[in-house]
Amino acid sequence: MEKVVKFLKSVKETDNVIIVFNNDADGMCSCALVDILLRKKLKKETLLISQPMPMDKNLISRIRTTIPDKIIFLDLAADQQEQMVKKIAGLAEVLIIDHHQVHKNMNSRRIVHYNPRFGKKVYQSTSYLAYKICSKNLAYKICSKTVDMSEHLWIAAAGMIGDYNLGDSEELVNEIMKKYGTGKDLYKSFLGRVTEMISASQATKALSCEQIVRIMEKSSLEEMQKNEKLLDAYRKVEDEMARLEEDADINAEKHGHIIFYSFKSKFSLRSEISTKLSGKFHGKTIVIYEKIGGRMKISARNQSGADVASLLKKAAEGLDAMAGGHEAAAGAAVAAKDWDEFKARLVEMGK
Repeated sequence: MEKVVKFLKSVKETDNVIIVFNNDADGMCSCALVDILLRKKLKKETLLISQPMPMDKNLISRIRTTIPDKIIFLDLAADQQEQMVKKIAGLAEVLIIDHHQVHKNMNSRRIVHYNPRFGKKVYQSTSYLAYKICSKNLAYKICSKTVDMSEHLWIAAAGMIGDYNLGDSEELVNEIMKKYGTGKDLYKSFLGRVTEMISASQATKALSCEQIVRIMEKSSLEEMQKNEKLLDAYRKVEDEMARLEEDADINAEKHGHIIFYSFKSKFSLRSEISTKLSGKFHGKTIVIYEKIGGRMKISARNQSGADVASLLKKAAEGLDAMAGGHEAAAGAAVAAKDWDEFKARLVEMGK
């Protein structure tokens, strides 16, 4: 952790800084928190680049044209794309703040790699890491050690809620409860709705992830709750989620402990519907799949203790596929030609 603080403190006011962040609520919120800190130091705005997992292959080209001094990766399993990150480190010093399952420790002369899983088996969102440097949420911990971030605690809360599992984040959960007067179940509080507004705006493409980050940086909690673009996206997603849930009840395929659902929607809601269905079908592994181009994009969930990241990785072995994530929530991208084999392996493992 001290290396992370040293990296952030080493940023000069003239530096050209790029923040590359995951395109989900935790990624956007951790980006906003770290950027709020950096804006107090820099003379110019950082360049924000949202990315899926795995990251796009053309990312290096985008970064190279900006002539960066520092590059920060947030909430991205960058260690699963080792060669890409090493090439990027040839362009500028790199900081990786992540909480996904560790593939490789990438700490080196040019790379600072922080993941709480290096020390022990924990689940702490990237937003949580940043709030308290000695606690459990990265984006908010680091910032709070350097400047007063208390007025932005709601951003950390929204990111934490977006990553769902708060079991290892109780210290900060208690701080959030005290500051905002919520119950312990943050998902059901008004902060949970803020998270849903953020996710909905990304899913509907009402706003880009970069635009959402800028709105969070410049808004109070009250202003965020009243933002009409975010509210409109939230309402649209609520209606679509109800339709998808009804369709899944009819058309989902059940194979032992695994439930498959072929996702079709004008909105990007694979992650949201997989989380929703995993709560409904407790004890089952939910696999949501959608064909995009020549690949199947997959979102998987299990809320009863099964390690879905390991499940997807095992099914992907030897195929044109990439899988990763967390124990309770993971994703994969599988070549369409290999989908039948990938699915058959999951069915076999789910018996």
